[in-house]
Amino acid sequence: MRGTWNGYFNLKVIYMVYDVLIIGAGIIGSAVAYELSKYDLNICVCERFNDVGNGATKANSAVLHAGFDCSPSKRKARLNVEGARLAKEICKKLDVKRRELPSLVLAFNDADMKMLEVLYHRGIQNGVEDIKILTRQKAMEIEPNINPHIAGALYAPAAIVDPWEYAVAMSETASVNGVDFFFSEKVEAIKKRELHFEVKTSKSNYKTRYIVNAAGAFGSDVYSLVKENKYVQTNRCGQYFVLDKSQSSIVNSIIFQCPTEKG
Repeated sequence: MRGTWNGYFNLKVIYMVYDVLIIGAGIIGSAVAYELSKYDLNICVCERFNDVGNGATKANSAVLHAGFDCSPSKRKARLNVEGARLAKEICKKLDVKRRELPSLVLAFNDADMKMLEVLYHRGIQNGVEDIKILTRQKAMEIEPNINPHIAGALYAPAAIVDPWEYAVAMSETASVNGVDFFFSEKVEAIKKRELHFEVKTSKSNYKTRYIVNAAGAFGSDVYSLVKENKYVQTNRCGQYFVLDKSQSSIVNSIIFQCPTEKG
C-alpha cells in the first residue's frame, strides 16, 4: 500500500489510492474512521504520535456536555446534542464505560441568575431534554455539600466517559473493519492533483481522493498545507486538581461555574 519517495512528490511506486485519508487519531479522527468503516471504502489514518488519543483527547474533562452552552445559530449546537445521543449508543455497542449524572451551573447573584435564564433558553432551542432552573433549596437537595450561598442552579442531564478508552474502542473497531492506521507519521506536505491528493508524511507517501483534517491542536498546520490563506488557531491549556478517591463522595454531579463576560 505504500510507495517510496524520490524527491518532492516524485512517486516511484503506489499500490493503492485511498478513498479517504484521515489526519489524526484523536477522538474526532477515531470517530470518523469508525463511521466510515461501515462502508465499502479504502480508508487510512495518519497519526503523528505513536498511539491513538495521544493529543488533546487524552487530557480533556471527559464530560459529554448536555448542549445548553452553544448559541442556537451555530452548527455546534445541533452537533453537541446529537453527539451526546450517539455517544450513548456507541459506548453501549463497544462496551465503553459511560456514567450518567446531572450537571449543575451554579449562580451566586442576580447577574448569574440572568445568565442561567440565557443558558436555559439556549438549551430549550438546542433540544436539550429535562433542562430546568432550580431554586437554591432544590440544588442543595441534589448536592448538599456545595456552597450554601448559591442563589440557584441550572440543571441538565450529562455524562462522563473516558475519552482515551472511547477513542481506542472506535479505532480498534475501525481497524477490524479494514481501516489502515499508520502511527508516528506526521503529515508534512499535501499536493492536489487532478483526481486525487498526494500526501507526504515523515515516513511515507499516500494517494487519496479525500482528506479529513482531524488534527486537533495541529489542525491549522494541516490547513496551511493546502491553503495559502492561513487561519489562526489559538490552543488553550487548562489545569486539573486530582483528588484522592476518599473525597469522591463530596459531590456526585458535574459542577460548573456560571460563565461571565470573561468566559
